[in-house]
Amino acid sequence: MLKPAADVRSSRNGYDELVGRGTVPHGPFRTLAAHCQVKGSTEMSDGTIKSLRAAASPMAANEGASLWDFGGGIACFEVHTKMNALNVPALDLLEQAIGMAGNDFDALVIGNDDPKAFSAGADLAYNHAMVGRGDWGALASYFQHGQDLYQTLAATPVPVVAAAHGFALGGGCEMMLHSHAVVAHAGLRAGLPEIKVGLIPAWGGCTQLLVRWVERAGPEEGLAQALAVLQAGAIAGSAKEVEAMGLLRPGTQVVEDRADLLPAAVEKARAMIAEGFAPPAQPQLTYCGKAAHELHLGRIAAAVGDGSLDEAGAVVMREIVGVLTGFPEVEEKATLPIRVSLAGELASAGRLIRTDAALAAISRLIGA
Repeated sequence: MLKPAADVRSSRNGYDELVGRGTVPHGPFRTLAAHCQVKGSTEMSDGTIKSLRAAASPMAANEGASLWDFGGGIACFEVHTKMNALNVPALDLLEQAIGMAGNDFDALVIGNDDPKAFSAGADLAYNHAMVGRGDWGALASYFQHGQDLYQTLAATPVPVVAAAHGFALGGGCEMMLHSHAVVAHAGLRAGLPEIKVGLIPAWGGCTQLLVRWVERAGPEEGLAQALAVLQAGAIAGSAKEVEAMGLLRPGTQVVEDRADLLPAAVEKARAMIAEGFAPPAQPQLTYCGKAAHELHLGRIAAAVGDGSLDEAGAVVMREIVGVLTGFPEVEEKATLPIRVSLAGELASAGRLIRTDAALAAISRLIGA
């Protein structure tokens, strides 16, 4: 059920319990934010949603997210859960927003005013509760819904621009990866740390990371680099490091001042409209098949042997190697639609969420 803006509650609690202590600079506005005006008003913008929105009430809202009219054909999707985690209501509103694209607005910015988090990713408390109840069907539906939704996001007929800042982790990072463009704050701390909780990125994150590394380095080296990023499960400390990890494409626009981020994303969206935006076709990937699968399983065994990877991490990495090499579906190296690895992500997530290691890791993280 949609709720009026007055019923929407934002959560701005600390982020330390998820990823350790850390702050994101939030300096005074200058440049873009200082000169961006609310439509029909002479009020100066400070770069927040409140100052950029064209109306006090959202176009649509529920307890997880809101959709705001920024005027000029631009809408903004804002998550406002605890740590901006993508719970079921937030995903439902994103789905509704995508359905409105092209009719109710001409471009979509994804962003928020939280000082620390773009999005913490999937709702691990929900996952934990479903595991505890043995509701594997609900978990499978949640994984499938997120992956399908992000594929739909990537095919949205209007520009989708992620205004990424602070922590963009797991499913939050995957939302950024499936946007058509990203404007990043210099202090962006993005990553795919699912290995730390015994899982894999299953909303297209493994696949999109491989797409970007193959673009840079070719199939074999790109595969090796993507596997290294997923095995490390690291969280970058800056937008520059995020790009080095392959989670931002080279040349992505970066702003130094946090207050400039949303205005810059709006301007990027307007420019994409003016250029005659058309959504990109779903990419294909060159999967390296059985030989690469055997090679990288051997490297995992060696890492376990030298102590650089524990057995819980090895369980996850064996799954990821299967996903990204395409094996056993792909025997010989072949260029195929990305549905190969997308299907592998879901299958692997369904197996891993049932393991004791994943349940224990998620329990520790959420304090259960």
